[in-house]
Amino acid sequence: MNTDHRTEAILTARRLLERQPIYLDCEVSVGVGRFDEVSEIAVINSDGEELVNTFVLSGRGVPSAEQVNAPRFDQIWQAQLREMLSGKGLNPIQPICIYGADFRVNAIRQSLMLYGVKPNGIKPPFCLQEFYALFNGEWDGDHFFPGYQGLLVAARCCGLNCDEPCRALADARLAREILHYIAHQDVKL
Repeated sequence: MNTDHRTEAILTARRLLERQPIYLDCEVSVGVGRFDEVSEIAVINSDGEELVNTFVLSGRGVPSAEQVNAPRFDQIWQAQLREMLSGKGLNPIQPICIYGADFRVNAIRQSLMLYGVKPNGIKPPFCLQEFYALFNGEWDGDHFFPGYQGLLVAARCCGLNCDEPCRALADARLAREILHYIAHQDVKL
């Protein structure tokens, strides 16, 4: 293990927590790439309190039982997410932390496009999956291997309780706990 990468990750985690990040997670319908869409979304604040937690009515196919009375994604976007994810509803230094950010932001964009909403202005998120790889990566003496892990594997490696089912709110909370876990590790100089 390269202590330089690990130390850098720990110090970065501490700085991130000082900026009071929000955490987002979304579950995505089983699709094939460009047909993926958000089926559930949750956002929590830095204290772990819910800001958004809802199922999403599918724009394609038959909705699940949970989705039947849920709002459409464009409605959630306009009412709750647009200001927040653009950064306008946040403190300018407040990051949006997402585990697996590229995949989830892509699903958000695709879900918006289903309703003709241009997915512009989403503040670039901080990817906790890439960050955990920096913290947990392996060093073979010559090369650093980041070793990307799924959320549940990373949580288990951190000794966190991940008994709740894979749901957006539970996963947003796990992402928050992973960042806190990293920030509270000892720095070895």
